[in-house]
Amino acid sequence: MKHLWKYIAGALAFALPIASCSDDNTSDFPDKEWSELTAPVLTVSDEDVTLDADKADQEALKFSWTAASVVTRSSSVMYDLYLNIEGEDLFKGIKREWEGPDLAISFTHKELNDLIISTFGGKSGERFAFRACVYAHTGNYLIEDKTSEEVSFAATAYAAEVVKPASLWMKGGACEYGWDKAIELPQGEEGIYTAENVVLKFGKPADNKGFKFYVEENGSYPFYGQKIGGEFGQVQTFAIANDGDSQFYPLQYDYTSGIYTVHIDLNTMMLTLTRTGDVTEFDPETALYILGDNMENGWNMVEANALLPVGENIYENTRIYLKPESSFKFDFYDWTEYIRDDAAGDYWTLRKKGEGDGDIRFIPGDQGLGEGYYTVRVDLNTLKVTLTGGGAPSYPGTLFLFGPATEAGWNLGSFIPLTKVSNGVFQAKGVNIDVGTANPDDNKGNGFKFGISNSEWSTEYGAKEAFDDHDGQQGYRGWELAQNSNQFYPLLMGHASGAYDITVDFTTMTVRFEPEQGPDYPAALYILGDAMPHGWDLGQAVAMTQTTPGVFTAENVPVKVGTAQEGNPKGNGFKFIISNTEWLTEYGAKGSFDDGYTGWELVQGSNQFYPLMMGFGDGNYRITADFKTMTVRFEAM
Repeated sequence: MKHLWKYIAGALAFALPIASCSDDNTSDFPDKEWSELTAPVLTVSDEDVTLDADKADQEALKFSWTAASVVTRSSSVMYDLYLNIEGEDLFKGIKREWEGPDLAISFTHKELNDLIISTFGGKSGERFAFRACVYAHTGNYLIEDKTSEEVSFAATAYAAEVVKPASLWMKGGACEYGWDKAIELPQGEEGIYTAENVVLKFGKPADNKGFKFYVEENGSYPFYGQKIGGEFGQVQTFAIANDGDSQFYPLQYDYTSGIYTVHIDLNTMMLTLTRTGDVTEFDPETALYILGDNMENGWNMVEANALLPVGENIYENTRIYLKPESSFKFDFYDWTEYIRDDAAGDYWTLRKKGEGDGDIRFIPGDQGLGEGYYTVRVDLNTLKVTLTGGGAPSYPGTLFLFGPATEAGWNLGSFIPLTKVSNGVFQAKGVNIDVGTANPDDNKGNGFKFGISNSEWSTEYGAKEAFDDHDGQQGYRGWELAQNSNQFYPLLMGHASGAYDITVDFTTMTVRFEPEQGPDYPAALYILGDAMPHGWDLGQAVAMTQTTPGVFTAENVPVKVGTAQEGNPKGNGFKFIISNTEWLTEYGAKGSFDDGYTGWELVQGSNQFYPLMMGFGDGNYRITADFKTMTVRFEAM
C-alpha cells in the first residue's frame, strides 16, 4: 500500500520522557522518593473496519484501556492516545488527549474517514494499516511515565459509489464556459449520457485544460473523472476533493480542439469523444486585453475582453460592452501596458506606459458616449483607439413576478421584484411557488409571468407559446421567453410546490426555474500559504471538509507560524481558495495585518491570517471557515 506520509511531514513532535512503546521494565531508582506507573493495557474494538458514509455520526472504533496506577505514591493520572500509520513514528502521528470519565476514546465513521483523507492523504476506498498506544503520565516529575503495548488495526475510507442521475454535468477549463457554467448530458438508456455540439478547447500543452463530470449542476462529490493509471477514457468515481488529478486531459492523447459529441457510459465506465467540427483556438498570449473598472470582465484576462490580431500590430473585438463610467486601458499577457496619451491632441490616442507614468485611462462618458456594445479597435502602428457601434440591446430596467402560482397573485402593487444581476439578467431567490393541481377541465395548475411595472399594467413577458393542448396534442412545454401574456406552468413541467430560484435572462430569452439553492456558499475550500505544509503549492493545498452547508473544517493541520523578523513581525500566514487546480476566488482576513488588523473575520479577498500575531505557536490545529458567520476558528488539537 502506498503511504502518503509526506502530507503530514513534521506534523507533531511530542517530547516523551520515557522509552518507546512496550517498555515496561522496572528501572532502579536513584532515590526512594522516585516512583513509577504501571503500564495501561490497550484494546481496540475492531481490528479491520470499513467506513460507511451512511453511518457518518455512528461510532466506528473505540479504544479502551486499563488504569495505570502509581506504585508508591498517590497522584492523578492523565492519558494520551497516539495513532499513526504502520511504518511511521508513532509519536509523530495523531494525539488525542483523554477527557474521561471512562478510560476510552471513540471515533465516528466520519472522524476516522476525515483523518485518513485530510491528515494521511488517503483516497476513496483506500485501506490503511494503523498502530496505536496509550501514554500514561502525571504532573509529578518524580513519577516515571508509562506507555501501553501497541495495538494494530486497519480502516478503509469511504468507497466512491456509482450514482446514475437524470443528467450528468460537464465542467472544466477545456469547456466553452470553463468552470462557470456546466454542460448538461441527459441520460438516454440507463447510465448512458450524451451531449452533441460540445465546444472543447484544449489550449497549449502547458495550459493543461481538462474537464470532469458531476452528478449535480453546481459541482459535487462524488464526481466522475479519468481513472488514475488507466487508459484515456476509462472512468473512475471520486468521492472526495483530494483524490488526485482526476480530470480528463484529451490533448495529451492527440485530441485537438473542436466540436465534439461527448458520450459517457457509467455501465462500462467509459468516455467516448467524437470530433464533429472545427473551432478557432484562442491563444491568450497573442491578444491585447481591454481591462478596467466598471467593465463586464473587470481586470480578468479572458477571451471575452480580448482584442485579437486582425493585422500587423492591429487588434480588435467586435462586442465589448461599455458603460459611460467605464475606465479602461490595454494590456498584453505579460502586463505590458498601454494608457491614454493625455498630451496628444486626439483623446483616443494611446502610448506605451513607461516608468513613472500615471494610471491614465479612457472613459467613454468623457467623450459623450453612452452605454452599449462597441467594436473596439487598437492600432499600435498609429497608436489610435477606435470605438464604433454603441447600440445597446433594449432590455427592461426593472422586472416583477406575478400570477396565481405566486403569493402576489394578480394584485397590482404586490408583484414580486426581481433583482437586476447584470445587464438583461434578473433574479429572485427563494420564491414560494404553489403549482396547484390538475383537474379534468384544466390540467395546467397555477401559472406565472413577468411585468416591467408594479404600479400599472404595462409590458409583459411570458412563455414563448401557449401551454394549452389542442386536438389531443400536448402544447408547449418549455422555458423560452417572449414578450406576450402566456404564463409558465411549473406543474406541467414536473415541478412540485416549494421555494424556487427564478432567473430571467433577456440575453438568451430564457427562464431558469430551479429549487432554492440557499446561500451561495463555495462547493469546496482549500487552505494554502507559508504556514501550511506545502506552502503555495496549489495542487497540494490542504483540503477542507464541508461539515454543514457553508461550514468547512480541516483537522490536525500542521501549522508553522514562523518567527517575527525585523520589519516583518507577522511570521507565516494562510488564506483560503475554492479550487486546488486553478487560481480562483480567494477568502482571507477582513483587514490587512500590516494595518494592525488581528482578528478572525472572513471576507472574499487576499489578506492572509497570521497565527503568530495572535499568540499561537507551531503545532496541529483544527481550522474552521464558517461562511454563515463569516468567521474563522483556529483551535489547537
